[in-house]
Amino acid sequence: MIKIRFYASLADHTKCTETEMNVAPLTVEKLLEKLSSQYPDARFEGVLVAVNGASARKTSTVEAGSLVALLPPIAGG
Repeated sequence: MIKIRFYASLADHTKCTETEMNVAPLTVEKLLEKLSSQYPDARFEGVLVAVNGASARKTSTVEAGSLVALLPPIAGG
């Protein structure tokens, strides 16, 4: 089981701040694809991903028991 936390606009578009999925192990890229299918109103392109508190790449593996945090791109100026 993977615990996934959504922040900022992702929480708004998914209508939740946290969910769990029983899909481990898989890559971050595959996880984002599954989330895109489950939450079609949310945009997962360019999100910042942390797995167990560490920054993760699309090729990083997410194991069972992991906590994945997803933050949308932040713009400012």
